Amino acid sequence: MPPAGPRGLSGNVWKLCLYQLLFNLGLWWPIWVLYLQEVRGLTLAQVGALEIPFWLTIALTQVPAAALADRWGRRPVLVMAALTQAAAVAFFGLADSFTLLVLSYLVWGASYGMAWGPDAAFLYDTLRATGRTAQYARLMGLAMACNTAGMVLGTFIGAPVAAAIDLRAPIFLSSGLALAAAAVAMGFREPLVAFRHEMSASLLATARDGLRTVLASPPLALAIALLAAATVANLGPVLFVQPFLAGHGVEVGETGLWQTPMRLVGMAGALAAYRLAGLLGLPRGVALLIAMGGAAYGVLALWDSLYAAGGFFALAFVFAASRPLLTDYINGRVSSGQRATVASLGTLAGALVFAPAAPVLGHLADVSFGLAAGVLACLLGGGGLCLLLLWRHAEARERPARPMPAQVPQGPAPG
Repeated sequence: MPPAGPRGLSGNVWKLCLYQLLFNLGLWWPIWVLYLQEVRGLTLAQVGALEIPFWLTIALTQVPAAALADRWGRRPVLVMAALTQAAAVAFFGLADSFTLLVLSYLVWGASYGMAWGPDAAFLYDTLRATGRTAQYARLMGLAMACNTAGMVLGTFIGAPVAAAIDLRAPIFLSSGLALAAAAVAMGFREPLVAFRHEMSASLLATARDGLRTVLASPPLALAIALLAAATVANLGPVLFVQPFLAGHGVEVGETGLWQTPMRLVGMAGALAAYRLAGLLGLPRGVALLIAMGGAAYGVLALWDSLYAAGGFFALAFVFAASRPLLTDYINGRVSSGQRATVASLGTLAGALVFAPAAPVLGHLADVSFGLAAGVLACLLGGGGLCLLLLWRHAEARERPARPMPAQVPQGPAPG
């Protein structure tokens, strides 16, 4: 199959944006924790425990799925991700026991494991094939904004649907939207065919070469670790915002009205990421985001008020803005044959943090939400800033030593 021309590949950008919109257009976004508590009778600790199979499945599928994307193409993996999500969401709505819910989370985690990594590689290689990689941070921010727009629409629509029908209706409707995302992905033009000469000889070699690339570059490894740390900013808006609002008297039908502007702030973060890097530079931009996330969790830990929900807004901004910046840095240091595999390691590391942290934090939140938020402040603010300092140090060591200025010959000392 000959490489697609620039015109055909350029269509990938708007198609990816539409895919991200539909893939994340979950009408369950504003009610899923309430659904598990009220319909299935789970405690918040049990809801947190469900994150274990979810994130472990993401961790287990990330590298194999990304290796498939690097070996066979990004398009088939992204199609499969959407089909798997459609099945997982339907299963989630039908599951009537904790065991079946765990199984639905296993399938659901696999869908995200296939989508995260190949999507960024798909965009970067599309831009590389058309000579536009300088636009990656801006266009990845646009794709992330479409991702968040799906959450906004889902949040805005899902809560009224749940209030008008029941808490299960938004879940089943979301399965159909995931099928629509799969249909969009089938129309992608594969950009990897232009870079066959960079591909490894087999799936095993793809994974091995990607790991070697990371281990050979400490700055790259630490950038991936920073990407994983930035995902901690998403734990609060995903896991804790609904019970936080309910605990401060917000009705089910109104949760969408609170969460919608939070998602809009996330969209603004994704769209503004490249401007932030242009204004402050990448290291300072990432430092600002990490510090902002740690401070937001600190506010939630220390201020028991509905107004403290502003911390969730800041966290949405941090999470959405961090991915375009850090994946731009990562993609620029990796060949197309290992791009998805290397990018997947950031999600893998984040999943390995989430899997043990979610149930522990859920248990802490059942006792005291402030305590859980304080732990998250330390994880994101303290841990993230430490990683940032190590990254800057590794970057400085990797730069070639600057030549010393030429010495001007000195004449004889005056007598």
